[in-house]
Amino acid sequence: MRIVDAVIAFPLVILLLALVVVIGTDRAWGPAPAGLIASMTALMAVMWAGYARMARGQSLAMRDSDFVLATRVAGLSSGRIILRHIAPGVGRITLALAVSDIVLVVTILSSLPFLGAGVQPPAAEWGSIMYEGRGFLRQAWWITLLPGAVVALTGLSLSFIADSLLDSRNKK
Repeated sequence: MRIVDAVIAFPLVILLLALVVVIGTDRAWGPAPAGLIASMTALMAVMWAGYARMARGQSLAMRDSDFVLATRVAGLSSGRIILRHIAPGVGRITLALAVSDIVLVVTILSSLPFLGAGVQPPAAEWGSIMYEGRGFLRQAWWITLLPGAVVALTGLSLSFIADSLLDSRNKK
């Protein structure tokens, strides 16, 4: 957990930018445009810490719950208790966090090219389109505004989808 604390202690965007620069955005890997694999790798290298902290906290909370104590009294092994009783509860919480993080990932992936890292031109990407349109704000403001509006609408719609998925899981 000390490594998790160290990763969480750094500001997210600064750590992402540093990792993307270290990995390099100058080459394309397979069919992916240049910079996409570096951005996704940096995101995974940074965002896992939140999931690890959430899973540990949920596991510790469930460890002392009544149903886990009942399974211990019934004589189940520790491995069976973890796989059959604790892991599903941790999985639900982790899924809820992952669904809510989709909006964050979309926003970050579109902001990295705007900052000069991430997916590189000539690949069409919302952040790079906004970055290229910033020089024409007075003459053609829509070049920057429309991709920004699409990013905002995508985030809003993904947030609504995530809320509806979590509500439907809670009703069952």
